[in-house]
Amino acid sequence: VLDSTEAALAWCEAERETILAATRMAAAGDLHELTWLLPAFAQSYYSLRARWSDWLTTNELGLRSVRLVGDRAAEAYLLTARGEALGRTHQLTAAQECLAESREIRRELGDVPGELSALIGLGVLAEQQGDYARAIAHTTAALDAARSIDDRSAESYALANIGVYEDQLGNSDAAIARHRQSLVLFRELGNVSGEGLALLNIAEAQLRAGRPDAALTQLREALPVIRDGGDRYDEATATTHIGRILADLGRTAEIGRAHV
Repeated sequence: VLDSTEAALAWCEAERETILAATRMAAAGDLHELTWLLPAFAQSYYSLRARWSDWLTTNELGLRSVRLVGDRAAEAYLLTARGEALGRTHQLTAAQECLAESREIRRELGDVPGELSALIGLGVLAEQQGDYARAIAHTTAALDAARSIDDRSAESYALANIGVYEDQLGNSDAAIARHRQSLVLFRELGNVSGEGLALLNIAEAQLRAGRPDAALTQLREALPVIRDGGDRYDEATATTHIGRILADLGRTAEIGRAHV
């Protein structure tokens, strides 16, 4: 029985090659629905465990299948996911094309939740390209869409992302306010990985504002929550920040203990 996030992730890790092989077999056998559902179900695992190659490979097979059968909703879903994976691997132009195409399909279908998901992705890409004002514009549109359909999960992520972009513009207090709003929502929703992300975001904003002690306190609160949520990328980010802050404060003897 997979009774926790960690257990589910451990099962996916153990069956990683099986998932990949099963997707390839489904594609070869023209089992189109199965071909796109497998990467769709596995994408949270791929994202949390940074399995970018597997994600892109299975996603490509899924896209081929949904295009063959003309399933536009599934195509838009996979394009959004592909945009995220491409963005995480710094293939920004290709990622932007995927997300823009996904948004257009969502608009054609009248799919507001899907369109806001694409908007959030476009905001992330704009951030990666250093255009923080455009990132805020895309994500504010997503936030408005989320609130219009009472999608509190999407609202929490949109708030978190706007906070990151405000921080990049040097608006630390505005960033922290957004992150605290997202933290409240993540906790209400029982989203542990989101809670860890919000705590990490607050710490990074404190650090950027020149408050290392406040950042360190926040990171120590964040680290066990992040580990609970299973996001290895955020865990590595948090532990790196802790080590650097302690080194800058001349407290190098604490570094080893801080990462336990």
